[in-house]
Amino acid sequence: MHNRKPLCEFYLDRLREKLKQFTTLVEIPPVPWGYSYMVALTHDVDITSVTVALLFNP
Repeated sequence: MHNRKPLCEFYLDRLREKLKQFTTLVEIPPVPWGYSYMVALTHDVDITSVTVALLFNP
């Protein structure tokens, strides 16, 4: 088991530090207050299968 922070969290922390040097940073939580998850519905799904994608884009 390792104690390292995930790489994306490391880069997000660095980005936050840089942004705070130039502006006020206001972050929106990833889930609504009082909930443990959220769902986002989108109509922007064109191809849902790698197999289908390979058939249409040889």
